[in-house]
Amino acid sequence: RRIAEAFRPEFLNRIDDICHFQPLDKVAIRKIAQREVGRVLEREGIRHLHAHYATHPATVALIASTLTGMTFSFTVHAHDIFVRRQLLRWKLEAASFVRAISQFNREFLARHYHEALVRKVQVIHVGINPGLYDRATGEAPRCEPRIPGRRHILCVASLQHYKGIPVLLDACSLLKRRQVEFTCTIVGEGPMRPALEAQIGRLRYLLAHGVKE
Repeated sequence: RRIAEAFRPEFLNRIDDICHFQPLDKVAIRKIAQREVGRVLEREGIRHLHAHYATHPATVALIASTLTGMTFSFTVHAHDIFVRRQLLRWKLEAASFVRAISQFNREFLARHYHEALVRKVQVIHVGINPGLYDRATGEAPRCEPRIPGRRHILCVASLQHYKGIPVLLDACSLLKRRQVEFTCTIVGEGPMRPALEAQIGRLRYLLAHGVKE
């Protein structure tokens, strides 16, 4: 736009007639990408790439690894292996290791891919071990319920359809019918909030928490 503002169209058309621009072929593009990606990795001191989710993030890590030879790994969560599995076999083959957040996920991969690939899949759960912090402080574990005599169910998640929060509310309804004493807190925000609030209003017993993200 700045060039068009600075020069008359006739002058720009004359340049197009005189200069012949040759488009870049795939080899040239690959060399440029390899150089630029390698430059960024070197500048940032990155020696290994780890991506969360086997979809676009792992694809980027795979491309960077292919261009530079740097090792990479990735974590599989849910939809990235249950719904969208494009290039997943290639990523499993190329990755140094793969982390699954549950044993169920690892078994799912084992059913769909060769055992040699699944051997590199390690289960590392999402969460913390409170006992590690208790041992570090020397204090005894504290697991006090929110209300004495009641179980407390806590759900921290984005209010998306695939999180299954309506199923949690139905389960709470079942517990209520069975006269189980409990409270439930849902922490999050998302497009399903109005529908979930309406469902909670119908059930009339669920403790809903405010937005905390």
